[in-house]
Amino acid sequence: MNVAIHQIYFAEAQASALEPAFTPLPNLENPFPERREFHLFEQFYHNKSHALADLSGLVSHKFRQKTHLRGEDFIAWINANPGYDAYFINPFPHTVYWFFNLWEQGEKSHRGIMRLAQEVFDALGYPIQLKTFPRTDRQTTCFSNFWVATPQFWDEFMAFALPVYRYMLDESRAARFFQPTYHDSDAEIFPFIIERLFTTFIITRPGYKVLAFPHPPGWAKKTTKRLVPVIDVLDQIPWLKNSPLFRLGMGMLSNATYAKNRTRLFNRAQSTSP
Repeated sequence: MNVAIHQIYFAEAQASALEPAFTPLPNLENPFPERREFHLFEQFYHNKSHALADLSGLVSHKFRQKTHLRGEDFIAWINANPGYDAYFINPFPHTVYWFFNLWEQGEKSHRGIMRLAQEVFDALGYPIQLKTFPRTDRQTTCFSNFWVATPQFWDEFMAFALPVYRYMLDESRAARFFQPTYHDSDAEIFPFIIERLFTTFIITRPGYKVLAFPHPPGWAKKTTKRLVPVIDVLDQIPWLKNSPLFRLGMGMLSNATYAKNRTRLFNRAQSTSP
């Protein structure tokens, strides 16, 4: 397979940290810093660059910092598992075991994100209700837009994501979506809605074959380590994983676990949090 992964960087000093297996994608002028990386997704798609390879993706210069994985190993894993429409790696797997889904996780960190995202989905006529959004597990949760996909997947994903992006950029409403939010550095709610669109898309389009990178044994520590085997088993029971009981249990767990670990995790992350 021809796998083309482009790595975005915003300053010359970041070039030394880029993955040799990825294609450098400079954004040194960075005309829209508040939009983070998605304006490059729009440009990449508009130029039809997504159609030049069997699989294409755009990742940030923090790929190895966040995933602890070499680019060549990510590509080798993709080539060893042919036949999927999209491949991804979630750099924050612990969130799957603390929250029922990534929107509820987002609400803990970025208060108001669910209300604002629901406004967008309602305005666009998307049949998505975030208060009852399904479970997102290890096989569907992706932060940081660390994904690659076929041209067809790109076409449908961008048809879904671009209206969301443009709705939030409209001058009459942009202030709501660019309000500051809690993070390890200055940030607005806007990019945290954007990064949840990939998972939202694959959950609502189950016809696509999507493969998640398997995290190595030993990645989970302390509290998460105790939760992993139990929740992994529950996630294999379709009628249970989306039940009100499981949602309630995960909600209680997230309240307790997040309150305990929030400060430690955000201090440790230092520009690597979702």
